[in-house]
Amino acid sequence: MDNLKVAKEKMIIDNRSLVVVKNGQIVFESSKKGIVPMYDLYNEGLTGKIYISDRFIGGGAAKFILNFEASTVEVFTNIISKGALNLLESKGIKVEYKKIVDKILNRTGDDFCPVEKISMENDDFNVFYNKLRDFLLQTKQI
Repeated sequence: MDNLKVAKEKMIIDNRSLVVVKNGQIVFESSKKGIVPMYDLYNEGLTGKIYISDRFIGGGAAKFILNFEASTVEVFTNIISKGALNLLESKGIKVEYKKIVDKILNRTGDDFCPVEKISMENDDFNVFYNKLRDFLLQTKQI
């Protein structure tokens, strides 16, 4: 069974923002917006080899993917930033995408996405995670 295909089809058919498959079974899915599904997935503490289908992947999502306790094997996304693609591929993660963009923008399209800003300003994952958590709490997303 093609794990990535299962994740991709579930995301598309059921209009999910994030789907994770392990051993042919869906082990995580979310319809929440933004980075919150990746944040939630990180806090699940999954182990083993996983396959991820996510609507958008920027620097923040890439940092989560590289820091999961589980080992991410393949990723599908509709839209990925060049920086995120380069980072994931440099770590040996196979990435399939529909569109590549220079940067992930905010909802009004006039600046970087706030999560991208947090990601760019914080190379250390633990610092990034804590700043992101504070942002998500402040904006009442978690």
